[in-house]
Amino acid sequence: LPLILACAVIIIYFVSVIMVILGRLPIKPVEGHQIQQRILAGSKGDVHVKLNSRTKYGGMLLIESPYEWLKITPAILSLNEELLIITVSLTPMLSGPSLIKLRGYATDCWGLTQTRFEIEPIRLHIIPRARYAAWIANKYMSNTKPGNLPIVSNLEALKPVSGLRRGIEYYGSQMYQPGDSLKNIDWKHSFKYNELISKEFLELRGRPAIFLINLAATNEEELDKLGYNIIVSAISLARNNIPVALAVYDHKSVRLTTPLLHSNDLVLKALQVTQELVIFKDSLKYLSTVNVRRLRSNMHRLESAENQSSQVLSELLQFEYRNLNNNARINPVSKALLDVFKKADKQSNIVVISQQNHDTEALSFNTFQLAQKGNTIIYV
Repeated sequence: LPLILACAVIIIYFVSVIMVILGRLPIKPVEGHQIQQRILAGSKGDVHVKLNSRTKYGGMLLIESPYEWLKITPAILSLNEELLIITVSLTPMLSGPSLIKLRGYATDCWGLTQTRFEIEPIRLHIIPRARYAAWIANKYMSNTKPGNLPIVSNLEALKPVSGLRRGIEYYGSQMYQPGDSLKNIDWKHSFKYNELISKEFLELRGRPAIFLINLAATNEEELDKLGYNIIVSAISLARNNIPVALAVYDHKSVRLTTPLLHSNDLVLKALQVTQELVIFKDSLKYLSTVNVRRLRSNMHRLESAENQSSQVLSELLQFEYRNLNNNARINPVSKALLDVFKKADKQSNIVVISQQNHDTEALSFNTFQLAQKGNTIIYV
């Protein structure tokens, strides 16, 4: 009888607690006002969201993000406080949702029950990068003050990758390749890593540039990013008074080549080029771009080898090199370069703006050849 009475008391207690929890803990224990947020596609932003607690019994609140590009801090909060503040860090894509839905889990103060709910704290207005860049270009050409535009900087978006060995401004280091000057060897880092390391130098001043633009992209997201890169790069060089010639192509043919353009003419032509962007479904997938410099270096090392295995390997590498050469000749990028060099300086900075789809191998081969002739290759 005492055991039965004890069990009955315990059951009555827990039933009473659960009834109190269900009556006092709302299904949606927090509420807040929806925030309207304008943000550039692909850019990072932080939004501070305020939530009001609707329960007086306390407990714990867990808020979970259903998106990889959205992070919440702190993720766990206490419902004992009336005002809860979370920071939402997000980097939305162009195709991302306009209404942000977050999953929430509320646990009562005794830890007996948990409720699941959704909140919609943010409504996003995602601005396409290409549209924003076009607005900046129009502001630039109308000679109005651009204001604080951190995305338009002095060649900050440009990434030099080859042809930097003859400059005067130190850029970085990379592995030693046959043909590098011994004067450029970084002995300190070579000793540290037990491998030969060469210094890289940047030389952008005093030379014109060639915009090598591939108009083809595989989806809308790449298309938007491509248009943004074209316009912003054009503005960056125009602000530095660097003359630029355009070599524009797609997956079918050469679309446009120009002589050297300056300032507003360059930005205007870049705006016109972005109107010709196309979506191209490429069935080929590349794990990585071919390193023609390394291929040539390996061929050079195997020239003096006498054993049969090395000779067979040398023949395979020569076959690969000839195949790259043949494919590069028929690609529109090669034809665009031939046309533009008839109108521009032979010694130029080659600025490559491409999503590297149909032109991946041809770009690698042509940029290697141009770097060998003293041109600086820059990928955006």
